[in-house]
Amino acid sequence: MPPLSEIFGGENKEVTQKLFRYSAAMLIAPIFTFFFLLHVVFESDSTKLGYAGIGAVVVANAVIVAYVIMAFNEDADEGDKRKSKSE
Repeated sequence: MPPLSEIFGGENKEVTQKLFRYSAAMLIAPIFTFFFLLHVVFESDSTKLGYAGIGAVVVANAVIVAYVIMAFNEDADEGDKRKSKSE
């Protein structure tokens, strides 16, 4: 197992920060969405539990899609930087 200085320092600092941000979003956003939809939006609906669950799943998938898009764009940005350095 690598020491923590390698994980949290140098080149890996940005990557680790992004990983923690998206992990926190993956944990907090669906739970917040579930309870928000359950107690505020669908307060009097008899099927509010189902709607709140579906909303939480949609938000979780949105976080995953945002992470994947960010990862693909990051690779493209690094490729552009490498090309400009070699010229």
